Amino acid sequence: MGQNGLSSLITLFGTTERILRIGKTNQTTLINFFIMLNVTAVGNLASDPVQKETTTGIKVTNFRLLTDIKDVTVQIDCTVWGKQGDVVMDYIKKGNQITVTGSGNLNLYERRDGSAGASIEVKVNDFTLPVKSRSSEAIPA
Repeated sequence: MGQNGLSSLITLFGTTERILRIGKTNQTTLINFFIMLNVTAVGNLASDPVQKETTTGIKVTNFRLLTDIKDVTVQIDCTVWGKQGDVVMDYIKKGNQITVTGSGNLNLYERRDGSAGASIEVKVNDFTLPVKSRSSEAIPA
């Protein structure tokens, strides 16, 4: 990754924390910052949420938000545990704009084309439901 790309992402997220691990895969160079983030983010769902169940019967719902921060598109991988996931599955769909809050981890990486990328993984504590459009609401008689 070019030094400018990494430096701008570090500046973008306002952290000077020490980089603790750098891993390489075939596709990317991944840099994990082992810091806890308190995240409040507004974005649009990149795809419909997916719900799975652990072997102990706990529901885990995952979805990805896309948002722009200082002209950089950032993907935010969100995880909702338990019954809140049922609400996500019932009311939130691809393209909806929602706000999430929770705790997260920051991952910076280099794409195959050499550009800088970033993702945030968030354990969602709270979220907003999408705003209903006036056309989808029932008109009182």
